[in-house]
Amino acid sequence: MATTMTEVARAAGVSQKTVSRVVNGEPHVSPQVRDRVLRTIRELDYRPNNAARALLLGRYRRIGVVSLGTALYGPSTLLIALERAMQRAGYSFALASTLEGHRTADGHLVSPPPSTARDACAPSPPSPCPP
Repeated sequence: MATTMTEVARAAGVSQKTVSRVVNGEPHVSPQVRDRVLRTIRELDYRPNNAARALLLGRYRRIGVVSLGTALYGPSTLLIALERAMQRAGYSFALASTLEGHRTADGHLVSPPPSTARDACAPSPPSPCPP
């Protein structure tokens, strides 16, 4: 079972809010307490629950790419570089790749790029499509 923020707080002898401040890089935590919390996080192998964070903040920090085949060296290295850059920026990366010459990825039809921003937008709240 995954370690929770409450367990980290209990083991470090601080409040859950203090652990949250450390995890989110917020100020108002003394260097000694920050070090103790970070040490406890490492010892307990705490990992933030990204699904819970996404639900709370309404931001998923996940980018998906559909590639029309990745067998060639150029597209493959570009996707690897893209994934590394997104990870450094705190995003997760999902790749759906088609076989060369096929126009489906994971059962979904891959269509040409949209001609307008409105065509590219899926009309689902809370991000309305541009007019």
